[in-house]
Amino acid sequence: MKWLTDLINCFFNKKQNNRTTRKNRVVAPTTTDLLDTVKKPDTLVELKSIPWIYPHNHSYQADPDGGKKPLNTPENKPIGVVLHHTVTYNLNGTVNFFKNNAVDVHFIIGHDGEVVQMVDCNRTAAHAGVSYWNGKTNLNNYYIGIEIVNLGPLTKKNGKYYDAYGNIFKGEPRIRKTQGYEYWEPFTSKQEQSLIKLCKWLKTNYNIPTENFAAHFEVSPNRKNDPAGGLSDITMDDFRKKI
Repeated sequence: MKWLTDLINCFFNKKQNNRTTRKNRVVAPTTTDLLDTVKKPDTLVELKSIPWIYPHNHSYQADPDGGKKPLNTPENKPIGVVLHHTVTYNLNGTVNFFKNNAVDVHFIIGHDGEVVQMVDCNRTAAHAGVSYWNGKTNLNNYYIGIEIVNLGPLTKKNGKYYDAYGNIFKGEPRIRKTQGYEYWEPFTSKQEQSLIKLCKWLKTNYNIPTENFAAHFEVSPNRKNDPAGGLSDITMDDFRKKI
C-alpha cells in the first residue's frame, strides 16, 4: 500500500503549495477597490490640500466630462472668474444636471451657501461659451466658472410672478430693471457670503485681478443676462469692490 501513501502525500503537499502561492500573491486592485478608496473621508481631505481644490467645500463631486484639458495659462492658473445663475430649483438637481450634460462648471453654490466643486481650478470647464473680456476670447480656456443656484429673471402676470418654467414663484422678488427684465429671484444672504468668500480665496490663491471677476452678461453681452438682478449689489462694479 506504499503507493497509496505516496499518492496521498503528493496530493497533500501540492495543495499546501497552492495555498501558500495564493496567500503570498499580490492581487491588483479592482476598479471598485480604487473607487472605494477615493470615497474615504481621509482621502478627500488630502485632495482638498491641493491648491486646485477649494478648502472650504461642502463636497467635491467630479463632473464626468469636465476638466478634459488644462487651462491655457501660465502654470495653468486661472486668470479670471465668470459668475452665472443656474435657472434651477435646488443644488442636488443642478449637480446632477451638470453630471449628465455636456456643459460643466467649476463651482456651484446652493441656497444655504453650500459650495460644491466639480472641476479642479487648473482645468477647463464649458461654462462661458462665446465670450470676451479684457483682451481674451473663449474664456473657458482661461477663466473659472461659478454657478449660483437661482431661478434668474421672473415675469409678472395678474399680480403673480412666474419663473422660466411657468411655475408660480412663491418668494419675494427683487425689483430691478436690468438686462431686459424687471423682476428677479434674489440670491440668499448665505449664497452671497459664500460667493464673496470663494472669490476672495480665488483672487488670493491665483493672484486674479479684481477686474477679471465678471458676470456672464458682461462677457457675453446681448446673449446672456446672468447673474444681473440676483445680486444685492446694483452693479458688478459694486460687487467687485467687496472682493
